[in-house]
Amino acid sequence: MANKKALVIYNGIVKQMQSGDTVDPSGLSATSGLWTLNASDWIAASSNYPNVSIPGNFNVDGDMTVTGSMIVNASTLYLGDNQLGNQSTDTQLFVGNITASGPFTISDATSPFVARGTASLDGTLDVGGAVVFRSTASIDGHVIAPSAQITSLDVATATVGDLWVTSNASIDGTVDVGGALVGRSTASLDSTLDVGGHVTAPSAQITSLDVATATA
Repeated sequence: MANKKALVIYNGIVKQMQSGDTVDPSGLSATSGLWTLNASDWIAASSNYPNVSIPGNFNVDGDMTVTGSMIVNASTLYLGDNQLGNQSTDTQLFVGNITASGPFTISDATSPFVARGTASLDGTLDVGGAVVFRSTASIDGHVIAPSAQITSLDVATATVGDLWVTSNASIDGTVDVGGALVGRSTASLDSTLDVGGHVTAPSAQITSLDVATATA
């Protein structure tokens, strides 16, 4: 990860830093562009600076913890476990686990949310583009996205466009899907499943189903 730039947060202000740079609080400013974070670095919002706003594209090669809210005005956002290795192109970077206790918002209408590691969010996840969870996702709040591909989802309320479940899905709350629901494995839902499009699944245990067209 030589010559990689890190995203440094100081009192809620972000700055792109290179190896050897020193943090000068008086010189910190938020600028647009690509923000990257080395695995050895960190990004966190504490009680002193609970809210973080990222003006440009955001890639992280490491874990990320956000105590407050986070807003990303990005065209690309990757959160994962760096399975592709250290790539020379910033847009190929993935990161590790994400923990966020506050709202996590991607304001760009087409920006994806890709989590290759464990994602634990206590607040709202509001994404304009696709939502992809390669590992377990534990979300206590709402999930808002037009498209979602989810491996493992524990959520109170999910509102999505297309919901793709590549592994088992256990949902105790309401899932409102505007598009297709595809279950590649077992789907166990204890509450209402409201789908406006198709339902396709090899195995499903559904307590309540409200759907326009269902193929299962």
